[in-house]
Amino acid sequence: MKKGFYFAYRLLGVLVNMYAYVSLLICVMGLLYAGMGAALLPSFIALCLVIYSTLSGRFGTLVLMLNQPIRHSLKDWIKVNAFVSIVAYGLTFMASAVLLGRPEVFSQIIKQNPEILKQNGVTVTTAQFMAVFKLILVISLMILVHCIWTLRLVRRFRDFFQ
Repeated sequence: MKKGFYFAYRLLGVLVNMYAYVSLLICVMGLLYAGMGAALLPSFIALCLVIYSTLSGRFGTLVLMLNQPIRHSLKDWIKVNAFVSIVAYGLTFMASAVLLGRPEVFSQIIKQNPEILKQNGVTVTTAQFMAVFKLILVISLMILVHCIWTLRLVRRFRDFFQ
């Protein structure tokens, strides 16, 4: 395996892993603050991303770097959690892209729900919302690229799963 290729994969994996743990922490805080029903789906998605990022890191270390075989069940865990992450962050990517590409859609949402801009006594500008959408777009793209890359590597190195 080429060192530059492995380094890029691991760097992207570290970024995904950091985001996964931060999002899980935020979702758990949401569970405590808003109640169980409000944050169950985001918590499930965050947990799937944590499981995926942890196991893909293990796959990267053992298979790609050390050329050691690993358990076959790890492959199933990686694939299932990668598919959940691809669906969730694919939808997030598309929603952010639509809102960034067509600001009139966001303006229409604000006209229908003006309370969105005023949360807990703090007024948020449209430009700040657009900056958040850009960040969400980048994070979603990063996760999608890593998940697809991992699924291709799992298929390529399927002989290492025993």
